[in-house]
Amino acid sequence: MLYFGTDGIRAANKSAFFSSKILYVLGQALALWNQEKKNRTKNILCIYDTRASASHILHALTQGLMDAEHTLFDGGILPTPAAHWIMQKSPFDFAIIITASHNPSTDNGIKLLLPKSKITEADEQIIENHFSNLLLRTTKSRSRKKQTCVPFQQDAKKIFLEEFFSALPTPDLTGKKICIDCANGAITTVIHELLEPTNATIHLWNNKPNGRNINQNCGATHPHAISTYVKECNADLGFSFDGDGDRIISANAQGIIKTGDDLLAAILQHPVFSMNKTVVGTIMSNQGFARYLESQKKELIRAPIGDRNIIKSMVQNDSRLGGEPGGHIIILQPGIASSDGPAVMLWTLDSLTHHTDQLLAFFTPDIQITRSIKTLHKPDFSDYTPYKLALEKLHTIIPQGRSCIRYSGTEPLLRITVENSEAKSAEQALDILTNTFNELFA
Repeated sequence: MLYFGTDGIRAANKSAFFSSKILYVLGQALALWNQEKKNRTKNILCIYDTRASASHILHALTQGLMDAEHTLFDGGILPTPAAHWIMQKSPFDFAIIITASHNPSTDNGIKLLLPKSKITEADEQIIENHFSNLLLRTTKSRSRKKQTCVPFQQDAKKIFLEEFFSALPTPDLTGKKICIDCANGAITTVIHELLEPTNATIHLWNNKPNGRNINQNCGATHPHAISTYVKECNADLGFSFDGDGDRIISANAQGIIKTGDDLLAAILQHPVFSMNKTVVGTIMSNQGFARYLESQKKELIRAPIGDRNIIKSMVQNDSRLGGEPGGHIIILQPGIASSDGPAVMLWTLDSLTHHTDQLLAFFTPDIQITRSIKTLHKPDFSDYTPYKLALEKLHTIIPQGRSCIRYSGTEPLLRITVENSEAKSAEQALDILTNTFNELFA
């Protein structure tokens, strides 16, 4: 895809793509795509995270959509998974989420969600075709006056919380201390309401967004922060969200970071999910987690990275749980059609009320280390001779380990990962692969 990456469209928010002119055309393209799907309401939900650029993007998209006789409802700042819960109750054709997820505040992006699923690659191609064709024509708005979206903030938040609590457990955590790293992101608007019914003592961190501090040395991609907070507060558990709230990682009472693999293992202890025979992970799921599932007479099925790929595999393998170590976790039940950080948090907390292990220490993970190399192009390296020779060396250095090399779907990076039970040989193997690809991109 030219514009769509792993999860929507992302770019620097001052780039040409996020000019008013381009966003107007995108709004028109979305309207044409929606009309072809024969949706009738022409009502579109829009929510966003705390980035300062959200209002500009919202306004420009509004002009394009409304000139095409669609109406955009402004749901305000809410975590991305709220869109699915809201669309369970309110008749929207689709939802636009303005966010760049875990990226810094200087970036922004656009995610698109249907009422019960993410959009498909075929949908993305249709939107891109319309967008490209419209760019060849006039890109000026037909409107003589500025058009505004319909205010929907209070209703959106209310509907989200009602639908969310109708489907999820509310654990009794009286006497427990829980730390939350809000990443100065979208979760800040609802975290009190999500945890108040549990009766836990809640300590919030990074919950004062100013439009420029989202994900700034905090949140799910900076796990050292929640580890520190848990130890400082002497808390029982901590959770860290990313900027738009669809990703979550944890730290136990000892401050040990617990990934998406650990959270999946915890949710599997819950009576609702304990009979599941399969869990869908990705190529990045830890081998220690795979061995643990095997010991429980369950199977880890690896899918390519990305919610859409995980969900596809979950449906094919009749699995209700899936996710990746980075914290995107999918629980297939009504209302949850993609990764949902708040839902994972409540299922994990309720699961621990059914299990004696409060430290999330269900398995010992292999050491997994990753390096990234900047690259502006993405050549196919499968037949690259130095890479083949490097793999042969790895077979002798980490015979029981594994490696994974992939291009990022959201950033111009090649990510190199090595996994092994012993650290020194893992570092040695990673050095070999890093040097190999530094030569390729030199």
